[in-house]
Order: sequence, then C-alpha cells, then structure tokens
Amino acid sequence: MCSSRRIVIALMRNLFGFTLEEIFAFGLRSYETKLRRVGVDPSEIRMLAVQDLSLTYDERARRAWVLIDDGVLGNDNIEPKLGPESFEILFDGMARTLDLEVARSLGGPIEWDFTDAESWHIVVTNGHAEAKPGKAGKPALRLEAATADWAKIAVGRVDPRWALLKRRLRVHGHLSAKAKLPRLFA
Repeated sequence: MCSSRRIVIALMRNLFGFTLEEIFAFGLRSYETKLRRVGVDPSEIRMLAVQDLSLTYDERARRAWVLIDDGVLGNDNIEPKLGPESFEILFDGMARTLDLEVARSLGGPIEWDFTDAESWHIVVTNGHAEAKPGKAGKPALRLEAATADWAKIAVGRVDPRWALLKRRLRVHGHLSAKAKLPRLFA
C-alpha cells in the first residue's frame, strides 16, 4: 500500500474521536439488527456468513480492516498483498464455508500451493474443517496460484472459472476430486 494511502487511512481512523473499526462495528451491528427485525437470520447472508458470528462486532470489524489494508477487500484496482493475518482470516472463513460432506468424500486434505508464499491446507476431522499453514502431506486436491489471484477468488472479485482458463489457478488431483471442486465452497 502506498504511503499516501496509509496517511489518509490513519487520519480517517481518528476522525471525530472514532476509529474506522468502531464506525464499521456500529454499522455492522445496525445492519444485523435490521435484518433480524425483518425476520432474516444474518448467518444466511453470504457476506456475513464468512465471518464468525460468535466474534464481537469490534473483532469482526478489525478483521475486515485487516483485509482492506492488505487490498483484499475494497478497491478492485489495488493488487492484494496478504500478510500472515490476512491468510489466517481468509482460510478461517473458507474452513467455515466448506461443505463438510463433499470435503470428506475427497478422501484427504485440500492444499493450496502459493507461488509466492507458504502453503496452506484444510483438513476435515471429527465433523469440522480446520485450516493450517504448511503442506498437507498427501492432499486429495491441490490448488496452485499466486496469493493475489487466490485472494481475489476467495472474496469473489474473480470468477474461479476465469482464473482456470487464464491459468491463474491450477488444480491437481484425481479427476473425481477435481469434479467436486465447484461444490466444496457453495
């Protein structure tokens, strides 16, 4: 992120005695309250589903700002540069949105090999998915991409089919495992 953008964000964060995280948390709380009043469960909204609703509004807002600062969310003209916390937040969200039955039917973990960062993997054990940094050993499905391309795919800024066609995303594994990929993160 360029230094002038960082200065503007720093100034905005302290505007009127509130940080941007506090303003975001207030807006998120208000939005979810309105959804509940009209009978909609906030966990059913895709935008909110990737966030852990058991976290406080302040923590959820802080996580969103980590992704904004790293260019994952927000301005589509900024190329994402993921830090360790961004990886953790994104993989945590992916582990929660993973279809456990489809993942279990793969017969092994799912691994992401990044061309410019450490690998990550998701393994399904005892009815829940867990994301961890590092190699998976013998993955049933292995995805290969640059971190910026993967971040755009993970938050919906890039269609994964387009990334496959442009060879920005490569998928390795048995044909049966590859065929289940579209259903993994429904």
